[in-house]
Amino acid sequence: MSTLLPNELWLEVLHNLPPEGLSNIASTHRNLHALIRPLIFKKFTYYPYNFWHHQQHGRIIHHPPPAQAAHILEQLEFWASDEIAPLVRACEVVSSGEWRHTAGEHGTVEYLDLDENLGENPDSPAGYALLDAFFLHLGRFTGLRTLHTHTADVRFSALAINALCLLPVLDDLRIQAYNIAADTPANPSLRLSVSRLALVQTLWSHTQNAVWLRILDRECLRELVVTGRDLEAEVSSILEGMPFPNVHSLKLSLANTPSKSQTSAILSQLPSIRELALLGAEPEIPNIPTAALDFTWGVDGSDHGGDMRLPALTHYSGPLVTVPTFISTLTKLAITAPACKPDDVIRVLRGTWRRPTNISSLTLELDLARDGEVMYAGLEVLGSFLEGVEELKVTVCLSNKHHWDYEELNQVPSANNFKFFRDLARDPTAFPASLRRLAISWRLPVNGVFSKYHYKARDRSDTDINLVDLRESLLGQCVGLSALWIDGYDFGLSWFRPRDGAAREWIGVERDEVIVTRKLDLGTFVG
Repeated sequence: MSTLLPNELWLEVLHNLPPEGLSNIASTHRNLHALIRPLIFKKFTYYPYNFWHHQQHGRIIHHPPPAQAAHILEQLEFWASDEIAPLVRACEVVSSGEWRHTAGEHGTVEYLDLDENLGENPDSPAGYALLDAFFLHLGRFTGLRTLHTHTADVRFSALAINALCLLPVLDDLRIQAYNIAADTPANPSLRLSVSRLALVQTLWSHTQNAVWLRILDRECLRELVVTGRDLEAEVSSILEGMPFPNVHSLKLSLANTPSKSQTSAILSQLPSIRELALLGAEPEIPNIPTAALDFTWGVDGSDHGGDMRLPALTHYSGPLVTVPTFISTLTKLAITAPACKPDDVIRVLRGTWRRPTNISSLTLELDLARDGEVMYAGLEVLGSFLEGVEELKVTVCLSNKHHWDYEELNQVPSANNFKFFRDLARDPTAFPASLRRLAISWRLPVNGVFSKYHYKARDRSDTDINLVDLRESLLGQCVGLSALWIDGYDFGLSWFRPRDGAAREWIGVERDEVIVTRKLDLGTFVG
């Protein structure tokens, strides 16, 4: 491209530009066009039909009218052409944004350019013609590494499954809200060779995830994500067949947390597991003395299961009652159980944990009690157990075990919410001095009122928080702090201190400002 800059440097710069920017730059110079062309066509998004879930009618799938369907097929032919298809590296199959329903003048639903409703006959061959065409052309995308289907009810026929298995370099497959055609035969010779597989909620059958797990190349797989509604079916699917010798990351998100015996059986199939997440509903910890609780797994001692020896496990995310089983080998821990109160955490840790020094990162989700107060004293005691922790992420939210309505939300005392931050500014010793990264996310309006349609801020005159004082107080306690994020829902503070250079700070006291900044910063810091 240039005698001054090598092509590799140009490509490094161009990779960070949005597609529309690439198209504009490509038109400025012939050599730039040659460099940019593969980048313009590296991602293909396919829109076969529109899908949504209607409150009264359930699943609704609409096929586009003939003219729009013809246009979609024309686009598919272009992307699947001999010149373009080899350049595609990623593909998404999503619902069309052009045919969504909208609210009419009097609140009635109007359908925009929608044709045949497939909801009553989802296996209609005519209805799935656009999907079948996509999978028929899929083999032409010989460089495809990532395929994600989401926000669409994608039906996988035998043709579709065969096409996926024949892709030579496919590495990452994410399937969301899917179903498998009833007449799809089980082909034991098929092998799906991907390193990452995510199965996110089949719509039709509790056992359809098993179809994918049976054809997996288990030697190739490195990361597995399974979301389902039937605990027994999903666990049985994972246990069926040979072990997964090279899987280092497993995330199970099910209706209920697997028992210790089920988890032990699953982990026996995963000898190299390093990162484990068990997400699901869990029983509340009974209000009885710590000495009487059995924290080997279940709080009632009814499920002891097998012995779990996981020498490679370093990261765990799961319900509070499961933590003691894994704690001895961990370096990173996330407690994500709903209704997790500081008192409960302390009781569990006191029963099994004696000032752990091997935990460097901890994520806690604390339940905001119905009186609206998270006891600062409880968090302060918890901090005494966190010697050596360098990264702490605390989320305070309403328990999802209750169906909160707008009236209940507005009855949560705002003063109690402010009291937490004021107590923290006055005495930050609840957090260990070893902290280098701290994030506090408050998932409830501190200074406003919800209604069905909007949010209205309260008068701030008696509830303002001095965020600068709060920051200075925390920096005084945690002298090595390099990143601080406080999301108070309708106020925010982000503070970063790079290794070289001056600290950067942002403070916002208007909710709209905080929402925008939350999207930019919180996801990268807390995620």
